[in-house]
Amino acid sequence: MGNGAETLAFVAEVSVDLVLLDINMPGLDGFAVYDLLRARPETATVPILFMTAGVHEAEFARRKVCGHIKKPFDLDDLLVRVASALNGGGGPVRDGQSVPVIR
Repeated sequence: MGNGAETLAFVAEVSVDLVLLDINMPGLDGFAVYDLLRARPETATVPILFMTAGVHEAEFARRKVCGHIKKPFDLDDLLVRVASALNGGGGPVRDGQSVPVIR
């Protein structure tokens, strides 16, 4: 996907297990896409991992983001974080309980 609108359209068309989002995208940024995905019942609990070169700790905490990885990142580290998110460390809140943050 090249921008936030394309990402939202794609996720609406297919069933996804995980979303990797960059923060800096044309049009809707990653935070706007995150908020819109969380507002949709069908994607409200899908794990979302952010990839970013910036520091956005306050935004991550406010949104209860399940995890992020700082760019540039090691591919093996990304794969570990994706596996962790897919194995239960991925939703922002599940059954009223905060899900562990992946760092």
